[in-house]
Amino acid sequence: MAQNPNTFGFQTNASGSGGGGTTYTAGDGLTLTGTEFDLDAVITTITSIKNTSLVIGRDADNEIDFSTDNELVFRVSGVDEFRMSSNSFAPFSDNGAALGSTTKEWSDLFLNSGGVINFNTSNAIITNDANGSLLITTSNPSVGTRITHRRFTPSTNTLGNVGDADVVNFGSGSVTIGKVYYLTSAGAWALADRRTTAPSIGFMAVAMGTGVASSVGMVIRGTITTASTTTSVGAVLYLRINGDLDESIPTASGEYVRIMGYVLGTSGEVYFNPSQDWTQLA
Repeated sequence: MAQNPNTFGFQTNASGSGGGGTTYTAGDGLTLTGTEFDLDAVITTITSIKNTSLVIGRDADNEIDFSTDNELVFRVSGVDEFRMSSNSFAPFSDNGAALGSTTKEWSDLFLNSGGVINFNTSNAIITNDANGSLLITTSNPSVGTRITHRRFTPSTNTLGNVGDADVVNFGSGSVTIGKVYYLTSAGAWALADRRTTAPSIGFMAVAMGTGVASSVGMVIRGTITTASTTTSVGAVLYLRINGDLDESIPTASGEYVRIMGYVLGTSGEVYFNPSQDWTQLA
């Protein structure tokens, strides 16, 4: 009799004349139904599936392809969408896939220190530098970076607190929190003073902390709480002496009149924005 190549069997002597019947038991991942072994729908005992041409999927249009060494290809709806290789998870083709959508957005993005967001092969780059600040650069510096709106919020009543501001971290010298300084010809920060020329009309900044100027940061424009006495919200501020600001306009001969900003609170909170114009009193 011809044998079915898809079946196999065992013949035993169950009549008692020299043998006994054989009992079969299904092992892990198998179910025995009558004379048929079936593979379980859920198998938890397999610890490894490996093959140099391995493809796993729902059908030919939706699969994960392991056939290329050191690379995984994710195929969806008949299109190869993503490629995972050493230290890289990328679209299979340039501009080929998006992360998230208008209706299914990611909740958070976490990047390591020094992480980079690179647009169109360095056309524009956003970088978190070693100091923890955000750096935006473009391939064409003449075009610059556009920020369509920038909102300045007032500082708190804590000395040295900054709401929103433009800050520089250069220049030598030690500074005191909340005081106003000018940049000397030697590149050092010195206390501003309306009684002499350079300390009155120079490049001005408010110290954000006490210490080395380049480390603590110097506000050249913005909202900050100074060490100056302020009483009238909205009042014009003028340069005084020894790094202070004053709501009263200078009157003494030889002194310089220069608007330095405006009062935002009664505990030294100001909008600091030194004018580029000044007048020396006769």
